[in-house]
Amino acid sequence: MGDCFRTEVAANLCDKKEEIAWNREYRIFNVEFEGAELSIVSHGIGGPGAAICFEELIKLGATTIIRLGTCGSLKPDDIKQGELVVSSACCKEDGHS
Repeated sequence: MGDCFRTEVAANLCDKKEEIAWNREYRIFNVEFEGAELSIVSHGIGGPGAAICFEELIKLGATTIIRLGTCGSLKPDDIKQGELVVSSACCKEDGHS
């Protein structure tokens, strides 16, 4: 997720948690949730910070990355504020993504 303070909120929902590191926008918790061992990691704002974080996680052995956070909608009449959206793909015209 982007916000380093949300990692603790998510970690508190798990059965076990251990904070591993916190440096600038990168905060890491190793957790156990319903028997699964996971890491909850923040990457700050923006695509470049996320790309750096994801690349490092993959080099460390991550095989699945789920990004949690907030976003805007191009269809505010169909997708209301506060609704849960699970995307399988996205398109952004920023020259990086």
